[in-house]
Amino acid sequence: MIDEAKLHQDAARGQRAQALKDDPILSEAFKTLEAAYIQKWAGTEAPEMQAREHYWRAIQILGDVRKHLASVAANGKVAQKQLDQLGGLNRL
Repeated sequence: MIDEAKLHQDAARGQRAQALKDDPILSEAFKTLEAAYIQKWAGTEAPEMQAREHYWRAIQILGDVRKHLASVAANGKVAQKQLDQLGGLNRL
């Protein structure tokens, strides 16, 4: 059985995630942070292994957040398609 309320929730979350992905201020923040982390990472000296690891992890986390937003947006599109199909079936 299809949970229509869950589909509505997923579709709404997907739209919000897409809006965040498309937001120029958030995109700028990601790019600025990533560039800063890369610069700091590249500027570490050989004995500064912990600092390099810290910046590497920070860069990875930024990528993880981007991937999560993309996943939620994609799931929302799928949920919306299912809702559209349900709406078509209900009109028959």
